[in-house]
Amino acid sequence: FIIAIGDNFVREKIAERIEKLGGENNTFFSKFSRQGNYNHLHPKGNIIMHDVNITNNVTLGIGNIIYYKTILSHNQQVGNYNLISGSVLVAESVIENYCTIGFGSKIMANLTIGSNSTIGMGTMVIKDIEANSVVAGNPAKLLYKKEG
Repeated sequence: FIIAIGDNFVREKIAERIEKLGGENNTFFSKFSRQGNYNHLHPKGNIIMHDVNITNNVTLGIGNIIYYKTILSHNQQVGNYNLISGSVLVAESVIENYCTIGFGSKIMANLTIGSNSTIGMGTMVIKDIEANSVVAGNPAKLLYKKEG
């Protein structure tokens, strides 16, 4: 099965329930996307859409949805159940779990996006983002903190 509905937390709960019933959470990797060498893409529950470019030495956890035109540059670490939409993640950044990264965002090198954070559409992230943050703008500014 492949799950592409609900928010990051809902997708995880649905996957857990279907797996308990004996389902296998597969990964879909579009033939129109590219990946480099030495990547560690977890074979469980990821959806890699068309025109995604995953360069060398990228680690991708479970249950991520990577949308059209996303670039994951070298030495990225992407946790579990994230949604990344048409963004550019420059080298050696860490995206923890349950993050949503809006279309056209850019995450600069050597940064960490904390768990359960939301990056608004078109945002330029130039410093670490704490967990449970909602940020937007150029450069990214904290709009508010989510309940934890």
